[in-house]
Amino acid sequence: KPSLDYLDLAAGDDVRLYDHPEGFEVVPAEDDPRIVTDGGWLRGTHPPHEWHQLNGIERDLLYSIRRLQARDGALSGQNIARECETLRDSPLSNGSIYPALSGLIDQDLVTKHERENTTANRYELTDEGEQLLAIHVATFEALFEDSEGNR
Repeated sequence: KPSLDYLDLAAGDDVRLYDHPEGFEVVPAEDDPRIVTDGGWLRGTHPPHEWHQLNGIERDLLYSIRRLQARDGALSGQNIARECETLRDSPLSNGSIYPALSGLIDQDLVTKHERENTTANRYELTDEGEQLLAIHVATFEALFEDSEGNR
């Protein structure tokens, strides 16, 4: 990936810089139709998915949902909360679980399915949620490999 040294920018240039895997994109601010936020994102848009951008509860919820999916466990909010509590030192309140689940839904990492004749919804990872978790796990596993890929 090239460095920023090649960019021919003068002090005071009003541009937006976007970081992509293949390089950088420089767009004059007046030509850029994208909305710039204060570091957040707009509901319904896809934020850049990076593991470090999730808070601790959101990360634990992704792990918990994946673990329950692997065991064919019931994916209600309460079951996810119980699974999540096995990763944490203290119990979680509904006031922290459901807003975090809503945040994951807004980021298209989790889907919610309403079920008939019950108030218990079913949650599951989206393809993006699975991919984010897989990338995190692969990155973590790479820390324990030598230069030839052996553990």
